[in-house]
Amino acid sequence: MKIPHWFNKGNKAHARKISKRSKRNLIGAAIVALIILGIGTPIILNNEQAASALRAGKKSDDDGHYSLAKQKLESAPQTFVRSSIKKQLATELARNRQLEDTQQKLNEAKRLLQENKPAEAQKILQGLQSDDTQSKQLVSLQKSAALQTGAENAESGGGSNGATGSPSGSTGTSSSGSSGGSPPAPGPLTGIGVVSFTASSSPATASTCNISGALTFSANGTGTVSTTWYLVSTKSSSQIDNQNDFTFTAAGNQSDSQSFSGTQGLEPGDSYRASVIIASASNPAITVVAGPITISSCAAPPALAAEQATPLMTAITPGTPTVYESQDSIFPNECSVQVTTPYSVNSSGTVEVVVLETSGSSIGYTYYDKNGVTSFNGAGSTSDTSYFRLPHLPGNAHYTTTVKLVEVSSPNTVFATTAPVSSACD
Repeated sequence: MKIPHWFNKGNKAHARKISKRSKRNLIGAAIVALIILGIGTPIILNNEQAASALRAGKKSDDDGHYSLAKQKLESAPQTFVRSSIKKQLATELARNRQLEDTQQKLNEAKRLLQENKPAEAQKILQGLQSDDTQSKQLVSLQKSAALQTGAENAESGGGSNGATGSPSGSTGTSSSGSSGGSPPAPGPLTGIGVVSFTASSSPATASTCNISGALTFSANGTGTVSTTWYLVSTKSSSQIDNQNDFTFTAAGNQSDSQSFSGTQGLEPGDSYRASVIIASASNPAITVVAGPITISSCAAPPALAAEQATPLMTAITPGTPTVYESQDSIFPNECSVQVTTPYSVNSSGTVEVVVLETSGSSIGYTYYDKNGVTSFNGAGSTSDTSYFRLPHLPGNAHYTTTVKLVEVSSPNTVFATTAPVSSACD
């Protein structure tokens, strides 16, 4: 059937109208989409950037990089950012300021300890609240300050925290009353006291003694208390035992004991100082020291090895020692030490290595290396490596290592001493 001409004309006109309307609708939709995209893209990007800055800032704070954390947090955009993210940024910035302030105080306390000013350091550390990321620093500095104060009191003949040490002899007792007429404080502990502390020595071998101690201490509330035993000397041997933890379910007293078996005999003019640092696990600012008690009688220092060759040497020429120290895997309060010493001799004889460790903190060690005994049938050279442990020093101070090489049958005439080497005990 043939379609009328007027029908085709009407259809075409109607189609043109629809086409124009569709174009207008598409243009409008495109404009709306561009507007949404123009507004939505910055919103999404700004929120992502702010969240990323928050994560980076938190990580830097946790890692101890406070200036970097502040820079990242302050660089976060604020426009179009969700209020929840803004709140988290503000919270982390406040934490960052607190961390920086606390770190400055910790650094100042560390500097004072390095200058042997424990009383001033304790004033800064007392009541200082630390973030979890700084708690280890605070605990370490608290213990260092307490130990350094104890060493000063021992040198002046006094005790610490009300304890009275024995200035001489092989036995000492210290006590500090902790039981008053008032009832124990309820809730978490706010104070620790030394009830009694004793330390004494007994013979073991010709060159060793056994040093034992007993401690009774108190807490005026609930909480966990740690005890760390110290036996230090200026030039004989020094050691710090791993801490013991005690839980108080109520105010009261508890006891601890320690035995330092096979302790090296004292070098001439030296003595041992026995003490215990007692600290709250939740608040390191609550710390007291039992002792120190001075023990001046132990045993003779270790003897040198026997001669193994005809002693004809007249000269020992030392090289420069290499000292390597690392955190001890068993005793967290000490470091493992490796000292390698090259040397040469001009003739036959037997040489023993004796390593001398000294520090400005009156903590030292004389290590007689029985494995470092070498016999020579004539002129020659070798290298000895000695292994031992040293306690961490207060305020991260340094040890000075000097190695003495002696011909065992004439140690006072045929010997050599290396140049001193300074190193930390990390």
